[in-house]
Amino acid sequence: MLRESKLSLIGLGLICRKPLFIGRAAVRYLQNRFSRGHFLAGVSFATTYDCNFDCTHCYAKNFRNTDKKPLSLEEKKRVIQECLDLGAIAFDFVGGEIGLSDELEDLVSSCRPYMSYVSLTTNGYAMDREKLKKFRSWGIDKINISIDSWFEEEHDHFRNKPGSYKKCFQTLQLCREIGLTPAIIMTVVKNATRSDSFKKMTAFAIKNKIQLVFTPAIPFGKWQEHSELLITAEDAGEIKRLHELHPFLTRDNYINMGKYGCPAFKQVSYITEYGDVLPCAFSHIAFGNVRNETIDSIRRRALTLDYFGKYHQCCLAAEDKDFIAQRLSKNYTTTAYPVEAKEVFQEIAGWPERRSMKRGIKKIFVKCPLCGNNDYKIKVSGQEHEFDNTTDDSFCVAVCKKCGFIYLNPRPDTSELNTIYPENYYCHIDAVKTNSPLGTLKEKLLSEMGFPKRIRQLLKRYPADARLKVIDIGCGNGLALDVFKTIGGGRLSTYGIDFDENAVSITSKKGHNTYQGVFETMMIPQDKFDVAYSSNVIEHVADPSIFMKNASAILKPGGLFLCETPNIDSPEARVLSRTRHWGGYHFPRHWTFFTPAHIAKLGEKFGLEVLGIEYFPVPIFWIWTFHSLIFSMTKNKKIADILFPLMENKSNYIYSFLLKVNFTLWDYLIKIFTGRTALMCVTLRKK
Repeated sequence: MLRESKLSLIGLGLICRKPLFIGRAAVRYLQNRFSRGHFLAGVSFATTYDCNFDCTHCYAKNFRNTDKKPLSLEEKKRVIQECLDLGAIAFDFVGGEIGLSDELEDLVSSCRPYMSYVSLTTNGYAMDREKLKKFRSWGIDKINISIDSWFEEEHDHFRNKPGSYKKCFQTLQLCREIGLTPAIIMTVVKNATRSDSFKKMTAFAIKNKIQLVFTPAIPFGKWQEHSELLITAEDAGEIKRLHELHPFLTRDNYINMGKYGCPAFKQVSYITEYGDVLPCAFSHIAFGNVRNETIDSIRRRALTLDYFGKYHQCCLAAEDKDFIAQRLSKNYTTTAYPVEAKEVFQEIAGWPERRSMKRGIKKIFVKCPLCGNNDYKIKVSGQEHEFDNTTDDSFCVAVCKKCGFIYLNPRPDTSELNTIYPENYYCHIDAVKTNSPLGTLKEKLLSEMGFPKRIRQLLKRYPADARLKVIDIGCGNGLALDVFKTIGGGRLSTYGIDFDENAVSITSKKGHNTYQGVFETMMIPQDKFDVAYSSNVIEHVADPSIFMKNASAILKPGGLFLCETPNIDSPEARVLSRTRHWGGYHFPRHWTFFTPAHIAKLGEKFGLEVLGIEYFPVPIFWIWTFHSLIFSMTKNKKIADILFPLMENKSNYIYSFLLKVNFTLWDYLIKIFTGRTALMCVTLRKK
């Protein structure tokens, strides 16, 4: 018999419909084929364990027997974005019965189906033409239908549902008519490959060119401890032989068993309704939970074990009797299903605590900070890469579907400020200074092109002899107030406010008046100040509307507010912000991301008219961008710190200076050709 090519499985319709997916799949194939690393390709997501069946081989009930809280829709969307950022190209939504989920449309949309392959695994009973048409319109590609015997009586008995066999084949036919790819999933027990049912189902699949996925029996759920049901080496050999002849007869939806071996954690992962991350749908060992850690860190931990860091030619959960007896069997006695990895693999117990000081933090989901709308889509997700003593948590960048405003969701709770802003945070410590010629040159360039230039321009709007009260909102270590004093001399009274005690102490010792606290919640006299200055602060606050309202309130009528903030509408930001590496994200400290239109609208809402918007170089964004990229590629922060140093010190002073000069030139070129950069300085006046 002639062997069929695996390429024949890729239909012309899929190539035309999802060229981005085809390209991403090709990249993933080459990475997993030729690289020593393991790259996530597919994710099975059990978004609900509710079901309308009571099958003989069910293990979903084991997961339902818990007091754990299911993931919210927002949490599920964040997890999907994490998987996309890790390069996942395929998502399979499972259950329970996924057809019962009322969140499915939102979940599929979060997968960006134009660039991913999306499938559902169902018993077929609740499917009809209209529902399948909706699935097709959402971007779903394939429907996996569980059929456990060629014979109707056997299947209905196995599923404990009369009429389910007919519904399965009706659903299969409807899928073909509507344009969805159908696949049959068939559970295989010991010696089943010799049965008439297996042979007839295989012949049917070959004749009709329908993918047939063989799922070996696993000794869990209602089959707990029934090792006599496990397939034999002969069964596995027969399935492999069929697969080599007909690639659409297989044992896995993503990476075929055989040449590569078991893909658990190396290329696929399974996520439960409660956020536990498992190697696959059949190895019920929880290596972590997405509420506490990122999927990336969970996978990296699991891959330190040979069981998952290396390929095995047999299925660990269905064929490796030693693995089942010594490892998976701990589920038989656990009080919290599935068993935690630290109870199974003592060799990695405590590993997360030893590897760093990072920890999970309290996060909250928020409405759009600009318009209050609660409907959003996820743009990208990312995590801390600058400091190693804050948090490992992942955060999503959301786009409001009503007004288009971009913000972090979820974001850290305000109770975590001292965690995400560590003691060595850039703005809260004294700046490095040197009396060398290079240091003098640097100060000169900063004066001519940096924030001192903006401050001079701001003060020129007032008479030279005017006595002014100036406040720096988010003053940090007082550098800007020092410049105000230098330029304005004794005619300026300078005030600073910051939540950080150390920053306020440094600023106070320099001779400035200070307030310590969160600006949005502090009581500061109204109509007191002539000038308010805020350099890259509004994007850090919980409620930018209250921030802008208070900034307006403390100004005298006619007072000026110079507000600097990242511009997510700049050319480089529009490109780089599609990835998690854009420096302007500054995870997890930047919470809102403004366009010129949004910042102007917010100011006008609170009686502040825009006098002008200027754009300036911001080299640190480029350094943060490349630091994030190198850290992501190497998983080595020391290398990223050396190549793109975030903290300036005497040992890297010259190199750091040259980097900033280089990226400043980049920004000037961008401004020359486009008129904008990623830093906007908005001058507003109180009416």
